[in-house]
Amino acid sequence: MLLDTGGAVTRRAEQIRLAGAIERAPSDEAAGQIWETAAGALLDRHLLLVPESADDHGLCWFDAPAAGIGAS
Repeated sequence: MLLDTGGAVTRRAEQIRLAGAIERAPSDEAAGQIWETAAGALLDRHLLLVPESADDHGLCWFDAPAAGIGAS
């Protein structure tokens, strides 16, 4: 299989399937959601810890209550 692509790993088949799914989407909004889902791993995510969750420096993460996280 690698010889067919000149010895390089390619994601061409995945990109073609993604393009087809976007093309078949019933609306522009649905197409955008498909793209965002597929490319979501590539987008920057900034996780913001709730400020009061960082106050107790002596508490082990394992024993601490779950921290709320906001994403932007």
